[in-house]
Amino acid sequence: MCGRIFCYYCCNNYAFSKQTGKKERCCRACFKKVTANPIDSELNLTPEESSSSSSLLASPLSLVHKILVTNEATKSTDDTLFDIITEEEVGRIQEGDSVHSKNQTEESLDHGVPDLNSTYSSSIVDESEDLEITQDAEICLLKSGELMLKLPLTVEEILKFGEGTRELFIKSNTYSIIPITVDETGLTISWVFSSDPKSISFSVVYKQSEETSLDQCKVLIPMTRCNSHKETIRGNVKIRNAGIYILIFDNTFSRFISKKVFFHLSIQRPVIYDGSDFP
Repeated sequence: MCGRIFCYYCCNNYAFSKQTGKKERCCRACFKKVTANPIDSELNLTPEESSSSSSLLASPLSLVHKILVTNEATKSTDDTLFDIITEEEVGRIQEGDSVHSKNQTEESLDHGVPDLNSTYSSSIVDESEDLEITQDAEICLLKSGELMLKLPLTVEEILKFGEGTRELFIKSNTYSIIPITVDETGLTISWVFSSDPKSISFSVVYKQSEETSLDQCKVLIPMTRCNSHKETIRGNVKIRNAGIYILIFDNTFSRFISKKVFFHLSIQRPVIYDGSDFP
């Protein structure tokens, strides 16, 4: 190899170097010398091998030119119909790709985001199921809970209740009840209570009679945890059916603390206008 600076016409000529055994860039004159098969004579190559070696030593530009010529010659007439792609066709292809990607995005969003209507309907079912579980909880408490105190009352006894409060002691892990027997409809039972030293749970259950099983009882007010140690709890229930209305004070959630409940009950009868004051 001469080692001279390469000109434009020599920049793509490569030949094997004797010293390194690798391809190196060379000038046009050196490339012609190498392609004159001096290496073949030194290596004692056969004519077939020499032809293959000369093809390896060929210029890359010439190889590319040969490939292009071959491809052009072997190209079918059908392929020539699709050689030219107009800008309009390119725009259509890009538009189709964008629509396809948009559809895929919308499909992924449809699969990823749940339908609000289905979620809303399923939440209603869940709420109804939770309500049934809550209603069963009061019945299960009356069935299997540890009863601390039962204080049965009648309407006449409540009418004589007075203005003072009464005390109901409830140990931890127990509950107490106040069954109120009512024989007439239209009355309103009102209650006011507070607890000490902590909160208490409260519920109201309706039982048609003493012979009625607990499974047939109806929960009027679900079990509710009341901050009755901080504020006075007030409420009432209107009597629409005769039977037994059970006020439940539950302390089963407390493992160690007993509670005192101070309560007051009252009965309000409906006011019936008889027209006596009509002039």
